[in-house]
Amino acid sequence: MEISTLECVVLKMLLTSRSRELLKKIIDAKYPVRVKDLAQEFRVSERTIKYDLDLIKLWLQEHKAELRSQPNKGIWFAGDTAVRTKLRFLLAENHKEDVFLNQRDRVEVIVFYLLSTDAYIAANTLAEKIGVSRNTVVSDLSEVEKFLQSWRLSLARKAGAGIKLEGTEIDRRLTLEYLLQARLSSTDMFEIIEAVMNRKSLTEMNLPEQLLLSPPELDLLLQAVKSLAVRAKELGGFLADRVIIGLLIRLVVVLARVKSHHELPQEAFGRSKYLDLDRSKVFHTCSEVLTELGRRLNVSFPPQEVRYFSLQFIGSNLPFLDGPGVNIQDLPDPAVLVARIIMKVSEAFQWPFSADVELFNNLVAHMSEKLSKYKYGVLEPNPLLGQTIRSYRAMFEEVKTACQEVLSLYEIFLTDSDVGYIVLHFEAARERLAESGQVRVSVVCGTGRGTARLVKSILENELKNLQVIGVYSALEVEKALRDHKVDFVVSVLPLDLDVPVVVVNPIPTKQDLTAILNLMKKLKGRNVGREQEKGFTPIARDELAAQPAGIPDEDLPFIESLTRNIIIKGFELSQLITERFRDYLSERSAAGLSLHLLLMVQRLALGVPYVETGADRYLEPGYPPELRSRLEEVLKTNRITAPEGEINAILRYFYAPERKGEREE
Repeated sequence: MEISTLECVVLKMLLTSRSRELLKKIIDAKYPVRVKDLAQEFRVSERTIKYDLDLIKLWLQEHKAELRSQPNKGIWFAGDTAVRTKLRFLLAENHKEDVFLNQRDRVEVIVFYLLSTDAYIAANTLAEKIGVSRNTVVSDLSEVEKFLQSWRLSLARKAGAGIKLEGTEIDRRLTLEYLLQARLSSTDMFEIIEAVMNRKSLTEMNLPEQLLLSPPELDLLLQAVKSLAVRAKELGGFLADRVIIGLLIRLVVVLARVKSHHELPQEAFGRSKYLDLDRSKVFHTCSEVLTELGRRLNVSFPPQEVRYFSLQFIGSNLPFLDGPGVNIQDLPDPAVLVARIIMKVSEAFQWPFSADVELFNNLVAHMSEKLSKYKYGVLEPNPLLGQTIRSYRAMFEEVKTACQEVLSLYEIFLTDSDVGYIVLHFEAARERLAESGQVRVSVVCGTGRGTARLVKSILENELKNLQVIGVYSALEVEKALRDHKVDFVVSVLPLDLDVPVVVVNPIPTKQDLTAILNLMKKLKGRNVGREQEKGFTPIARDELAAQPAGIPDEDLPFIESLTRNIIIKGFELSQLITERFRDYLSERSAAGLSLHLLLMVQRLALGVPYVETGADRYLEPGYPPELRSRLEEVLKTNRITAPEGEINAILRYFYAPERKGEREE
């Protein structure tokens, strides 16, 4: 593509948002990338990608760096680690003159400036700070107001003075947290995780200049989060990726607001609203860590700031509350919401998602946790959001629409990060295979949860002769390999193990799949597909429905007998419990509990463990002390041995008798 001399002069000064993301992609890629693949990922034409690459090459020339390309191989970045780090920093600096801001970027910068001051700001002042005309700023303000409305904030105008932001301190902080999360790319987030997990320093964090935090201060904040990760392990738990990122972002906001004398009012997070939070182990751990951080920063963090910070642990597997718990009785039934969302997505794609029990169970657990976090203002970062949107754009749009239509009735509005997690559940359901392969592998990510499960689904869908026998965290994998033999390990992190390791991207690329396939071919001459450990192997629902002839005739009586007994036992138990605890159940919660008990009996019969979420621990106060013991006695009488997580989940359907009328309304 020919570019004129005048265009060269202009383009050397500018990088669009897409060009910036494209360059980040190339810099971080482990393999050469092709124009065709980039066009598909960014949902634009190959001609557009080539134009962006011309722009990028000119920008790189100004910074003494270059891209290289080769036919049938692709494009790659030529530079060492130091150069890559320098360029990542330059790309993160949106406010610099060599980066062109589109309207979305300008809106975010304007909001950052408004959040950083209580005074009025003139449009001319904003125009000078951003480097655009006053008319452009005035035009952008309509979009600024739309954005602020979704966060319960507004603009106040004063003739001769300008504009200022109005809203509570809590809403200001949530808006700031959201913007900081949106500002971080997937690479930035994974660097935070790596810095915490591997005890490395964080090279740079893409923070706006309005926060006025220095690199030494940021390093101390990172050390505080590292300390919390270590303490979490001592408490018998771990911190998921999104919790670690969320803790660092919230800590950045807390410090920035305290330094600027914008502390939370005492009543904002008082004891009356958060019950026994102050008695929890997590609160005391956070208090100790923030006290030490405050000593090193010469800053004081009052109790309400510690409470606000501690709420980021909602949904984690740590003992967040030792007392009755956070009262979430006024939240809608997650099972009802999930059923409606699944129905709408099923209709949009003409795909039987509604028949997938695993999808329903996983989404109910996820939605229960999400609603608890939503009520208490806990935002979740999503390191995979950008890749999720690019890889599953159609699914993202339909799931987002379904969530808006269902949840807006309850005045619940999810962020794109929240929608991204739900999309992965739907994609995992769509890509779930009915049969396993012959080559046995384990999948590893930082925590062994969301990322590893997505990689598992993609691998099993793309590589027909591959069987994933488990997903693990980096800390669990060595023990897992001693218990379950595999041919090799697929990991998103570099690992040193006794078996071969293939390092892949969080959403595996074609090059990643090719590397795995090559290793599978290499292993063909070896004893792959070893004998499975003894245990029940459930028949996938889709396989049972679509290929009944594939089940041997001699197995049909056993399957019919097993499923019949499960259904009868589950029905009897649900009838018994809903009758015994009628005073604690509304009509809606009784229906939800009946379904839960049927699925519980199925899990117990097949030896499938219940996945306990943090939300299972948030039990409503006001129960008679003997309620749990009564429930346990009923289960024991019926020879049901249920784990603690199942009992907690059942109790969440109950409520105090004195609130029956209030609950049913």
